[in-house]
Amino acid sequence: MAVCAAAALLAGCANSNSNSQSSGSIGPALITPPAPLTPPAAQPTGTQPPATIQTATFGQRYTLPSGIAIEVLQPEPFQPSRTASGADGARAVLITVTVVNESAEPFDFNAFTLGPRAIHGGQAAERIFDSAKKVEIPPGVKLLPGKSITFRTAWALQAEPAEMQLEFTPSHGDEPAIFIGTV
Repeated sequence: MAVCAAAALLAGCANSNSNSQSSGSIGPALITPPAPLTPPAAQPTGTQPPATIQTATFGQRYTLPSGIAIEVLQPEPFQPSRTASGADGARAVLITVTVVNESAEPFDFNAFTLGPRAIHGGQAAERIFDSAKKVEIPPGVKLLPGKSITFRTAWALQAEPAEMQLEFTPSHGDEPAIFIGTV
C-alpha cells in the first residue's frame, strides 16, 4: 500500500512539473517509514551475571585474574614544584605504585591504559605532573614474568579529607583494580 502511494505521489509530481513552467518550488518530500524494531536477543540460559568488582585499600596488593598485581602505598602529602602542571587543588598527595607481572607471559605495561584514574570526594581528581620532582608518566615497557615497575603519581585534592578511589585497568578485558581510602 505504501509503495502504491509513493508511486502515485511520484507520478503526480512528474505530471505537474511537465505540464507547467517551473515555479521554483520543490515537490513534496518522500517519507520512508522507519524499519520495524527488532527485539533484543534473549540472554542465553546458564550465563552468570558479571562478578562484583573487588576493592583494596591503600597499602595492599591486588592481584587480578590475569596475574598482574598492583600495590598502592598509603598516599603522603606532596608539595609540587613551581613548574608542576595540574597542581590547582587545595592540597596534593603523592602515591607510589608498583606493578608486578606474576603471570607466565610478558605484560605490555602501558601507563595510558593502566591509569590510574582518580576520584576524590565524588569529583574527578586532577593528576599532577612534576618533572622537577620526577612525578611523570612512566615509559611503556614489556614487563617480563616475575618483574616489576614502580612509579609515583600525584593528585590535586579538595581541602577536606574525603574518600579517594584509584582505578587501574592493566589491559583491555581485565576487570579494574580499585583502591579506596580516606585521604
